[in-house]
Amino acid sequence: MRFCDTCGSRMELTKKGYFCQKCDTTIPLEIIEEIKMNHNDSEPIYIVDHSLRQSRSVTRSCSHCGNNEAFYWTSQISGEHAGVRQERTVEHFQCTKCLYTWVESQ
Repeated sequence: MRFCDTCGSRMELTKKGYFCQKCDTTIPLEIIEEIKMNHNDSEPIYIVDHSLRQSRSVTRSCSHCGNNEAFYWTSQISGEHAGVRQERTVEHFQCTKCLYTWVESQ
C-alpha cells in the first residue's frame, strides 16, 4: 500500500504503477528483473514440508497412485454439542510418492 505524496490519499496499484484517483497522480513502477519460465515441463516438482519428512511412515495404500507407503500423524478434535463434550482422534495420511493427503476418523 502506498499513499499519495501530493494529497495523502491511498493509491491503487495498476499495471503502470501506483495511481491516485483523487488528484490523478501516477508513480511508475520500477521493474527490477523479469523472468520468463517455460511451463511445458514434463514432470511435476513436489515439495514436501520438512515436518512431514520427520513423520512416521506406515504401510497404507494410496487411492490415487497405488503406492503402499504414507506419512502418518494424528490430531485431536474436541467440541461440545448439546452440553456434551466430545473428543475424537483424526488420523492423517500423505502418500510418499504423489503427496495425496487423506484423513480417517476414529
